[in-house]
Amino acid sequence: MIVFGEDRRILASGTPEVILQDRAILRAANLIHRHRHAHEGVWHEHEHEHPGVFHTHSHEAPPLKDAG
Repeated sequence: MIVFGEDRRILASGTPEVILQDRAILRAANLIHRHRHAHEGVWHEHEHEHPGVFHTHSHEAPPLKDAG
C-alpha cells in the first residue's frame, strides 16, 4: 500500500495492516482528523474516521471547556 500526501508526494508505503495502525501517517494524509463534539453536555475530542469505521471513546474524562 502507498499513501500519498495532499502535495502528491509519497508519505509512506507498507502493508495495509502497518499503514492503518499508524495514526500519524493517516493524519498527515488527511485520512483522519481530530473531531470535537458533545454528548449530553460533556465535550470531548477523538480521531474522526470515515463512515463505516467503528471507533470507541470514553466519556469518563472531565468536560472540556467550550471554545465558543
